[in-house]
Amino acid sequence: MQSTSHQRAGKGLRTRLGRRGAAAGLPAGEAPAPGFTAIDAYIRRQMKDARIPGLAVGIVRDGHLVHLRGFGRADDSGRAFTPQTPLFIGSNSKSFTALAVMQLAEAGKVDLDAPVQRYLPWFRVADPEASAQITVRHLLNQTSGLTEGADRRATLAAGMHPLEPAVRALATTGLARPPGAAFEYSNLNYTTLGLVVEMAAGEPFDAYLKRHIFEPLNMHHTYTAIEDARRDGLASGYRYWFGFPVAFDTPGHGGTVPAGGIISTAEDMSRYLAMYQGGGRYRGQVVLSPAGIGQMMQPGPPQKRGAFAGAGYGMGWFTGPWGGVDASYHPGDEPGAHAGMALFKVNWKGLFLYGPDMSCALAGIGGLSALTGILRVIKTRQPVHSRPPTRQIPPTTRRR
Repeated sequence: MQSTSHQRAGKGLRTRLGRRGAAAGLPAGEAPAPGFTAIDAYIRRQMKDARIPGLAVGIVRDGHLVHLRGFGRADDSGRAFTPQTPLFIGSNSKSFTALAVMQLAEAGKVDLDAPVQRYLPWFRVADPEASAQITVRHLLNQTSGLTEGADRRATLAAGMHPLEPAVRALATTGLARPPGAAFEYSNLNYTTLGLVVEMAAGEPFDAYLKRHIFEPLNMHHTYTAIEDARRDGLASGYRYWFGFPVAFDTPGHGGTVPAGGIISTAEDMSRYLAMYQGGGRYRGQVVLSPAGIGQMMQPGPPQKRGAFAGAGYGMGWFTGPWGGVDASYHPGDEPGAHAGMALFKVNWKGLFLYGPDMSCALAGIGGLSALTGILRVIKTRQPVHSRPPTRQIPPTTRRR
């Protein structure tokens, strides 16, 4: 639990911000809000130790934005990285796709337990029998049998093609196990779900997200097209070479947008988390029912090892013990950027953090370790310390 003094500080800040705070935000240069000085100090230490060029953080409590701040630079021109600076959010995009599917399910347009072939009659993987058995729920829960290895090959093949060619490319992809047998993370599941959304809704995936999610949540700086984000000041990606950040032109997405191609800001993502805290409601807009939100967060069997040990995958969210508390969370890795979001079940505190290339490959700092460190500051004021990157990391197209 939080300390009494921290609770008082948060309550006082909520009183000052009121309901307008979630829409207005805080200027990046503003002094740290009471109760969040330790978090800002921790972030600055992480940035110095790991040579992170810039990032932004948003914290939401009880559906209200209580802390929003940018740090460092957005590119080599020295432009400030603010809470309104767009950046790729990577696999945090999956929860948007899952949310869209759940909206269509509540509208009676998608049956989660129906085979994918009901919506995509031509859908195939290498095994014809398994092709007919894969359901929408299997895709949502990452239990279709598609693998991460196949994901990397198919993502390279899909490139910047639209959704349908990317999904049709699965026709020669083998499954690692029968549908429904076990969890295995694969972007291919959510790429396919994006096309299910298009077919069930009768409109392009990007148009559906804009009309049914971005606009109701006032996410006016959130995009699915890199050209739009560039016009709005998209931050440069950065990669580490011999321990130092070098600007990197993050490539756009085509058929992989539903799995990892959304571009957003810390401010917009804070609104997104506020909607979850509100049980699917934000400022009078009903985006999904509380029961639907509950289904998204319901975890599958817990993982026994790896970065997500103890957590199960729901629908676009991992849920389980993390950072000392139960949480629902997701990382998002891009070739030149990282984003992470979490909802802590202790008072359901929402946290969104992103910045250039805080990769899990770097010693001591990554999406989960950075968020865990902030959580530890909130809980115990005992943050995790990072070490600067010391080895060369070559460019990669891997996204998670």
